[in-house]
Amino acid sequence: MTLTWWLLIVVLGILIGVLGFGLRSRNGGLILIGVGFLVALGAIVYKAILTFG
Repeated sequence: MTLTWWLLIVVLGILIGVLGFGLRSRNGGLILIGVGFLVALGAIVYKAILTFG
């Protein structure tokens, strides 16, 4: 995958997390916070593994 895709995945994960943070008073918002965090973290970790071996 190119750098553009990784950047897009990280940005979407952060946006999902921010959207969830706005809805945190509901269960759906907490789920979105968790999903956004995991997507962004997973993409960053996977890219780090690919980069540093």
